[in-house]
Amino acid sequence: MGEINGVHEKDDTVDSGPRKISLPCKGKIVRIEANNSRSVAMTDRGEIWYWGGMRYPREGPRERLTGFHLLTEEPDVAEMLKRGEKIVEYRAGLAHELLLTEANI
Repeated sequence: MGEINGVHEKDDTVDSGPRKISLPCKGKIVRIEANNSRSVAMTDRGEIWYWGGMRYPREGPRERLTGFHLLTEEPDVAEMLKRGEKIVEYRAGLAHELLLTEANI
């Protein structure tokens, strides 16, 4: 699963062994998905938390992610939610992620 600050500074290798984590959410975890570098948890409150992997902005250099992040706060997803769309499903592929909205069922 995606690492949480698991990068060794000396040689940039990743410690990907299992470890117990505590998500900063108040809802109950209802689904967990993972791909080759990122893990994602959905809550019963509609939050989608992710950790591990890289961020690839449209412009500028990529960056290694550390800590926990809310997918629903990412610009493209936040815009979709502002239009009233509701995320009902999340799936992780080898190197991609898919969000399914209520309107697309």
